[in-house]
Amino acid sequence: MKKIIIYTLSVVFCCSSFSCSSETQDSVSNNSSKDEIELSKLKGQIVNINSSYTKKEGTRMPKWLRWLIFGSADVAGFVLGDVAGATGASTLAWTATKEEKQLINSDIVAIKMHPDIIVDSATVGYLHNKFSKELFDNYGNALDTMSVSSLTNAVCKIVSRDKSYGKVVDENELKKVLSGINENFNPNASISENINKFKSLTVNNQQKSTLDLCSSVLDGLQNVDDSDTTYIAKVNKAIEQSQINPSLKKNITESVSVANASALLWNGDALKK
Repeated sequence: MKKIIIYTLSVVFCCSSFSCSSETQDSVSNNSSKDEIELSKLKGQIVNINSSYTKKEGTRMPKWLRWLIFGSADVAGFVLGDVAGATGASTLAWTATKEEKQLINSDIVAIKMHPDIIVDSATVGYLHNKFSKELFDNYGNALDTMSVSSLTNAVCKIVSRDKSYGKVVDENELKKVLSGINENFNPNASISENINKFKSLTVNNQQKSTLDLCSSVLDGLQNVDDSDTTYIAKVNKAIEQSQINPSLKKNITESVSVANASALLWNGDALKK
């Protein structure tokens, strides 16, 4: 009889634990029905904004699209690993595109950061560009052959020096994020193909939704001149006016900021010389 009672209690306990675990995971990772509707509306608005920007000679089509896809890696790095993840992802994407790198002037690192003067210094995107610049300034060509472990350590050092950032980076978690991006980034694939790969790195549906929206923004940025600020202003206004829950809206806003900053970082006019 005692054995039966103990067994029954064990089953009840396990079921209860599983139920709590599932509820916790759902509350963290799943979008509400309202958010799903609002996210769909927002994506439609971004697609409409994109349609008003036509392809023009001198923008990033078609050759510079290869550089713009770096934005997909940077966004994934931010969504999965905050600014440190985005900074490390930039370097991984750069290293992965060896063929294009060989075609570019060796002074590329020095000129890469000029466009960030039109990135709002109050945004996460500005921090992404700032940390990326510091990373290249400190390590230069050594980044080409750095292992993910060494890169993770280098990023942590750069980020931890900035008192304004105010966050402690978990080096082990950052390494996991950068390893996933390193294994999935394909410099020969499209923005959407890369984003879909990165979505497989998370079970969090809010993160997946954020990546989807950023994919649409990066698609739009293909046809936007570096000097143009109207595009990203329209996107930000659409996000702000949406009825998405405040926490998710903040994540989307910051991720879009990284997408825009990355596009300027890797696609400045200086790169076309």
